[in-house]
Amino acid sequence: MNANPTFYDKWRKMLIKHCLIIACIVFISEIIISVFYYIAGLFVLPLPLVISCYIILPSIINFTAVAAGRHIILSAKYNENIKNYAAILVLCILCACVQCVHYRFPAVMCVFCVPIFLSILFQSKALVRLVHILSSFFIILSGVIANFGTRKDDPYLIFDCVVAAIVVACSYIVSKILIQYEKHRTEYVKFCYTKQMELSEQLKYDLLTGLYNYNAFFEILKLKRSSTCSRLQLVVIDLDDFKYINDTYGHIQGNEVLIYISYLLKKYTSNIGYPARYGGEEFVVLFQDISIDEAFNIMEKVRKEFSEHYFEFSQGCKFTFSCGLAENNGELTSPQELFDNADRAMYLAKRSGKNKTVIAPKKYSMSVNKAL
Repeated sequence: MNANPTFYDKWRKMLIKHCLIIACIVFISEIIISVFYYIAGLFVLPLPLVISCYIILPSIINFTAVAAGRHIILSAKYNENIKNYAAILVLCILCACVQCVHYRFPAVMCVFCVPIFLSILFQSKALVRLVHILSSFFIILSGVIANFGTRKDDPYLIFDCVVAAIVVACSYIVSKILIQYEKHRTEYVKFCYTKQMELSEQLKYDLLTGLYNYNAFFEILKLKRSSTCSRLQLVVIDLDDFKYINDTYGHIQGNEVLIYISYLLKKYTSNIGYPARYGGEEFVVLFQDISIDEAFNIMEKVRKEFSEHYFEFSQGCKFTFSCGLAENNGELTSPQELFDNADRAMYLAKRSGKNKTVIAPKKYSMSVNKAL
């Protein structure tokens, strides 16, 4: 049984609370019925014996069962399964007392339908089966007691017992169906939730490259910027002359270039950073807890490998990118400022000859690190 402790704890406490209310109602009802029978002269037993058998003994059993059940469900010694069983078995004891004491009322024979249906709360077929077995036993027991009591020689007693057994059996079957339905419904809800989470996760990624998209990247950047005091390095990459690549070789080949640079970014930065496609031919990478020099060296590896890669469609023509690198050094107050600083460094790389990585210094004056 898959138990949700917090959820089931609420229902166990509510069930025990209402069992106490039921025990009080039964106690008061037994007093009222006994007074009515006494006034009407319907007692065939001595009054002290009636009080003992019909009021005192059932009440002691009922209130003791409620107290024991409450102790079990509030105790840390018992597991969730035992607590669930205890809550339902308390109700079963109350029903058994009513059934065995007030057997002269045929409707009371079906009282076990109540715990059978309530056991559905805990989604346990084994618990429902146990309650059904107990109900069958107490139907037989109450029938035997009735046969030796006030319903001796009653020709309808056997029929009342059979009808009660049929009603309880039907309740058991319906309860099993409801448990199965609830199980399938829960599985379907979990399936829908999982699919929703998968779709939500997919919305974070660029379909072509498999990298984080613009929105997801800026959420990561804001989160990292606000939740840590460590250094952050932001890289902005822009493919050189990408419009020429698309116009000359076609968009399919242009996509091949985008996919390859994405592969390199994953290869070199996924374990230590967050690579993303910012838009079009522009990419970004966020590093954390490494130095600016380490970030620079990583991007140089990516740049060199990309510039040396041979694309079959390009007929020997090599492609390059320009890269800007900025560090969050305490002077930058927002993610947008960090991005703008790296973006300015990238444009300086473009203006100074392309195919190079530029580091943006603290004072926003740009120093150029030319490609070797």
